[in-house]
Amino acid sequence: MSRRLVALVLALSIAALVTTASSCSSGGARAAAAEGPARVDSRSTHGAAHRTAHAPAPRAVVWIGGDVLADPRLRESAVAWGDAPAGLAHMIAPIADRWREDADDAVVLLNMESPVAWTRYGSDHFLDLPSEHARVRAPLNAPAWVLEGLAAAGVDAVVLANNHTLDQTREGLGETLDAVDAAGLVAVGAGRAPDIRGPLVVGPPGARTAVLAFVERDYAEPEGLTPGEPGVSVLDSGAIALVRDAARANDAVIVTVHVVAELRDWVSSTWRTWADGLIDAGADAIIVHGTHVVGPVERVRRNGRDVIVAWSLGNFMSDMGRSATPHRTEPDDASKWQQARTREGLVARVEVRAAPGGARVVVRFVPIWLSSDRYLVERRILAKPYHFSLITPSRCATPELPETWPEPERAAARAWIRSRLEHILSISKLEPRPCDEAPWLELPSADETEAPR
Repeated sequence: MSRRLVALVLALSIAALVTTASSCSSGGARAAAAEGPARVDSRSTHGAAHRTAHAPAPRAVVWIGGDVLADPRLRESAVAWGDAPAGLAHMIAPIADRWREDADDAVVLLNMESPVAWTRYGSDHFLDLPSEHARVRAPLNAPAWVLEGLAAAGVDAVVLANNHTLDQTREGLGETLDAVDAAGLVAVGAGRAPDIRGPLVVGPPGARTAVLAFVERDYAEPEGLTPGEPGVSVLDSGAIALVRDAARANDAVIVTVHVVAELRDWVSSTWRTWADGLIDAGADAIIVHGTHVVGPVERVRRNGRDVIVAWSLGNFMSDMGRSATPHRTEPDDASKWQQARTREGLVARVEVRAAPGGARVVVRFVPIWLSSDRYLVERRILAKPYHFSLITPSRCATPELPETWPEPERAAARAWIRSRLEHILSISKLEPRPCDEAPWLELPSADETEAPR
C-alpha cells in the first residue's frame, strides 16, 4: 500500500467511525460487535486445501513489530554505510523481505520508542511525572534519519503511544509528529487535538481493518487540549469506546498496547482485565509491546469468540543485550543490558480476509534476532565498524553471519542463535511451520489450546 494511500485512510478514519450500521453494511464493513465479530484463527492459509480457482477474496494485511530504539552503536553502524537511512534499511532487510512479499496489500507498523525532536533533555535528566514513578531517568531522542531508514525499509506507520513519547516535552511530540509526516510515515497512537486517538483504517470493503494504539500508564493526558496541541492515546475507558465504535464501522479491529513492565515474560491479572474489555468491545487481535522481551501468545476464548493475544513482541531493533555473548550465561537478575532475550523478538502478521458471515482473521509470526558483532569488536577479534542485522532464525536453516566472523566464533554464534530461537518458542508457545514454510510460527489449532483465565 502506498504511503499516500495510508495517509488518506488515516484522514478518513474519523469519519468512518461515525458511519451508521446501515451504511457499514452497504460499504462492506461488519455490523456492530454484538452481532458477531470476526472469527480469529492462527492457522496458516497456505497449502493446496486452501487454493481455489476463484479470484482471491479482498484482504488487508498488517505487519506489527515491537520497539525501535536507536541506540548509539546502532546509529554508528548505519552511519558507517555512508548513507545512514540506507544503512538502517539494510539492517532490517531480512525481515523487510518478508513483508514485501505481500506487496501493496500490506501495511507495516512498528513502535517508535523515542521522540524525534530537538534534544531538550539528556540521559542525566530526571523527568517529573504525575505518577507513582514520579522521577524517570534517561529521556530518549533520535535523529530524523531513523524514520527515513524505516520508510526505506517499507515501514508505513509508527506507533507513538508509548512511555517515551513525551521525553522531549509535549513540544517535542509535536516535532516528532512533523518528522513522521516528513518521512512519509503515518503516526498512530498520538496526534494533534482533537484527532489524537483516531485509528489507522486500511483494506477494501469486506476486509476493512481499523488499527488502534494505546499506552498503558498510571496517569491520564490533560483534559481540554487546545486544537492542534499534540497528545498521546492512553488506555482508559475512552479506549474501550473507541474500539467499540471502530468495530461497528469496520470488518476487523486490531489493537496494540504498549506496557511499562521491563523484562516481564508473564501475563498479569491487570493485563487480562483490560484485554477482556478490549475483546468485549470488538477487538479481533491484540498485540502488546514494551517489555523488551518476548511473552506468551494465547488464543483467548471469550463470549463465543477466539481472539489471538500476543502479550509481548519483544524488541524489534535495540542494542539491549549489549553485554550478552554466546560464552556467558546471564543470571536471572541480570540487567536488560546483559540479557540475550532482549535481542529476541516476534513480528506479527495479521491478515483480514473477506468471508461469508464476517471477515476471517489469521495471525502468524516471524521470529527475529538482532545479530551483532559488538562483542567481537570489543574483544578485538574484529575491527570497527559494528555490524548489526535482523535475522529470521529457523530450525530449518543455518543462521547467516558475515564472512568476516572467524571460527570458532562463527560456530558458537550459530549455536547461540539456535538456542535463542528455542527460547522464543518455549516462552511464546508458538510452533514452527514445516520447513517449506520456515520461519513462520503459529499457535496450535483452536481445539488444542485455550488461554488460561
